[in-house]
Amino acid sequence: MKWLFVMAWCVFCSGWLLLGESQAKPMITAAQYCIIPAAQSYNRTLPIFAPASSCTEWRPVSVTGGTDSANVSFTPSEITTLPPGWHTLYLQFQDDHNVWGPARKVQFEVHGQQQLVAGKFFLDKDGDPATGGTLLPSNLDFTAIFSFPLDSSSLLPCIHTLYLHIQDNQGNWGPSRQVKFEVTPSHTVAGANFMVVSPDTFPSPADPTVWRVMNAVDRVFNTQQEAVTGNFSVPTLVDYGIHAAYVIAMDSDGRWTKEWNQPITITPSSFYVGNRLNLTTIDSDNTTAGNDGMVTIPPSTWLETTYQTPPINCVGSCTDIYSNNASVTLTAVIKPWIDNVDWTGCTVITANTCQVTMDALKNVTVRFRDTLPPKTVISTQPLPIANSRTSKFSFMVAASPFEDTARVSYRCLYDGDPTNDSLFYSCSSPTTLPSLQEGQHTLWVKAVDKAGNIDPTPASYSWVIDVTPPVTTASISGSSQLGNLLVTLATNEPASIYLTTDGSTPSLYSFHATSPFQVPIPTNMTLSYFSQDLAGNLEPLKQQLYATTYQLNLIISGSGGGNISSTPSGYLAGSSDSVSLLSGNSLTLQALPNEFSQFSGWNGDCTGGGSCLLSLPVATSIATKNVTANFGMDISKAVVLVPPDGQIFFNSPQRAYDQALGGIIGMWGVPFIGDLTANRPISVNLRGGMNNLFTKIDGMTVIKGAFIISNGQVVVENLTIQ
Repeated sequence: MKWLFVMAWCVFCSGWLLLGESQAKPMITAAQYCIIPAAQSYNRTLPIFAPASSCTEWRPVSVTGGTDSANVSFTPSEITTLPPGWHTLYLQFQDDHNVWGPARKVQFEVHGQQQLVAGKFFLDKDGDPATGGTLLPSNLDFTAIFSFPLDSSSLLPCIHTLYLHIQDNQGNWGPSRQVKFEVTPSHTVAGANFMVVSPDTFPSPADPTVWRVMNAVDRVFNTQQEAVTGNFSVPTLVDYGIHAAYVIAMDSDGRWTKEWNQPITITPSSFYVGNRLNLTTIDSDNTTAGNDGMVTIPPSTWLETTYQTPPINCVGSCTDIYSNNASVTLTAVIKPWIDNVDWTGCTVITANTCQVTMDALKNVTVRFRDTLPPKTVISTQPLPIANSRTSKFSFMVAASPFEDTARVSYRCLYDGDPTNDSLFYSCSSPTTLPSLQEGQHTLWVKAVDKAGNIDPTPASYSWVIDVTPPVTTASISGSSQLGNLLVTLATNEPASIYLTTDGSTPSLYSFHATSPFQVPIPTNMTLSYFSQDLAGNLEPLKQQLYATTYQLNLIISGSGGGNISSTPSGYLAGSSDSVSLLSGNSLTLQALPNEFSQFSGWNGDCTGGGSCLLSLPVATSIATKNVTANFGMDISKAVVLVPPDGQIFFNSPQRAYDQALGGIIGMWGVPFIGDLTANRPISVNLRGGMNNLFTKIDGMTVIKGAFIISNGQVVVENLTIQ
């Protein structure tokens, strides 16, 4: 019996099953299998095969075909109950003679619930997986695709080794796996040269710098592989026949490769004459950078094979070969700011086209002209009245589509003579002018384009720098008594005044008015205000109390007594008192002493003697007036003589005694200085200690001197002699 085994992938495991197919003449009629569980614990080591004799139960398998070859396909029912580990499966086939073939085995692995969850990598040196670079899994299964970024730009050109570590969901790290890769230099082709010579005349050693220059088919050398073309004049070859075309390339580091050669056969019919066209474009600033335009050159068809190069948009220097006597039209494509094109070496057709007949080597020069001066515009500037000493400006050229703004320069001047060109200095946009003084300033700016054209009328801007806050003054007019009391707020420069009249602090959102502004004061009011000038400078806050009434405190003082009267109000105060008065007026106070008293003067807001003129302007603080009227006793009436015909007053007891005819001599309870001599034949009663009205005795009279009685009769009451 002959057996052919094929491999099949187990759906539930990672091993391969060997499925048998009989090709012997006997018919295959039956098949059976047996699974022997793992003989050791699961540790991911190499499997240990169990012998077929270990099978204790064989299970039937359905057979399709029923010839000398058959196919079996089955899913072991017990596969889902197997523990993780390596297991052995045996498969047997039976022919129509009831003969069982030998048991074939295959080992497979059951993974259980394990998944690949993480990966780490190291470059050129293995290490601890916990510290490596992170691999990013695309799925979480027993098999997974990992990806990670690797920047090879900084790696040396050589062979490198990548070490990979994979971790399952039980935290186990698998063994390191290595992957080698090579980093090659990222050089590009920078040029190519060629030479066509007879094989026996090839120079040794070759000097590629004297060879003919080749062109990239796409006109630019910028990739690692380039298609190149080269043209040569066949008549320069001495003989027809077999020649060698040598080609050599140079990389971006300036290194030449080894030459490559290709034999070519040249016959009289393999060429015809071509002529070269050399074209140069010159910008308006005498450079060949191509900022002002380019020239379109039509395709070249000069080889017998009808090889056609694409059109050339020529910038700087270009060359191409055309068939003999070919008519070539050159077209200038110019930028908007170019107003003229000068052609040399060809026949001008229009301003931007020229034609050349290729009957020989042709050299054509195109010069782009820019003769229009730019127009300067100041685009950003400070406010007309600014409160900063630093001013910032931006400027540009007007009608920018018609000027190469990237290649325009500027010259500036501030606070100078704009007619003196030597005072202008180079500047750029934006520009800042620092540390400027207060006052008016002017900036002039003029643009200079790449062709050297200068703006004949510089742009200018004038502004004023003001960093000093305004000052607001307040003046009072009118009278509160007449009901027209006003406060006028005025500033020393044009400004807005922000104010409140309820004592709160005003802000820029409060009521505001222009200077001057009048505020009526109908009653006591606290006025708060500040001003802001046109430059934005803010004045410090000011607050002022305006009182429309006064609290007048009248005080009667001294040993005497009296009253205070006023004009025009007619107010009369006989004792200390307070009264409320309207402001914006004046008041005259008079002191009226009582009998036996005299006025000795004012204190407080009134001074001196006589009448007091009390001014009551609108107050800017607490409006209070304090006035004291001082009254003393009238010493000229300190002694009274009470004769039968009425009272006579004296200023001393001696004078009263000298005039007395008898009776009572009353004396205030005050000291009297001097002697008292009673030497007349009269009878008197000296009654001392009386009050200033002589109505009662409430004290003691003191005689500071000698009391001598030499005649008459004297009765003494309340009298002390010192």
